[in-house]
Amino acid sequence: MRGARDGEHLVVRMDSALAPTLWAKPQHAPHPAAMDLIVSARGDAERRGVTVEFD
Repeated sequence: MRGARDGEHLVVRMDSALAPTLWAKPQHAPHPAAMDLIVSARGDAERRGVTVEFD
């Protein structure tokens, strides 16, 4: 989320059903380090008012 501007809305397009699931529920990540990374990114996005939409 570092490259996003404050308040920006991001549309993420990828061929993975896993990405939006992990964004919504990072506790389902297969590795604790992955979960930590997702939680950190979500926290940063929330603090900066960045919204993420998976398409």
